[in-house]
Amino acid sequence: MDKQLLQEELIARSGTQVAKCMKCGKCSGACPAYDEMDYHPHQFVDMVETGRIEELMASRGIYRCL
Repeated sequence: MDKQLLQEELIARSGTQVAKCMKCGKCSGACPAYDEMDYHPHQFVDMVETGRIEELMASRGIYRCL
C-alpha cells in the first residue's frame, strides 16, 4: 500500500487528530503496557504524523498497544 494512503488510513481509523497532539507524554504515562513497548503512545502519534509508518508497523510495541 502507498505510504501516504497508509498514513491517511491510520489517521482515519484512530479517530484522532494527530496534528493536535502536543507530545506531552500523558498518554504514555498512563499506558499499562509502557514498559513492554519500544515506542510509546506519544511516539506512535508522532511517527504517524511524520510518515514513519513502516518503522512503526515493524515495531513489536504496536502489537502490545491496548
